[in-house]
Amino acid sequence: MNQETFGKKINAAKSSISCYETGKRTPPIELIEAISDTFNLDVNYILGNDSYEIAENKSNYGMNMSKEELDFIKEIRTYKRVHNMVIKNPRKSAYLINKKI
Repeated sequence: MNQETFGKKINAAKSSISCYETGKRTPPIELIEAISDTFNLDVNYILGNDSYEIAENKSNYGMNMSKEELDFIKEIRTYKRVHNMVIKNPRKSAYLINKKI
């Protein structure tokens, strides 16, 4: 999508979009909210925060996950020690799981 088309979607000038992309200006919160609404993204995702909110009923909400992936996460959460280990060190946890199978 080019800057002009994007600007029309969020009600911003092409020149403003260019300044935001190059870091010369920071978009106001209202514009960030417009981007969030337009593309069905969580504001935290747009701001580059590391945490994502996953909603099973939405097709695009920060990131996409299959039903099987969501089921796996729900199952892991039922085992407190395992869940804490996965959260604390996901890379090591994935390595250990892979090694076991």
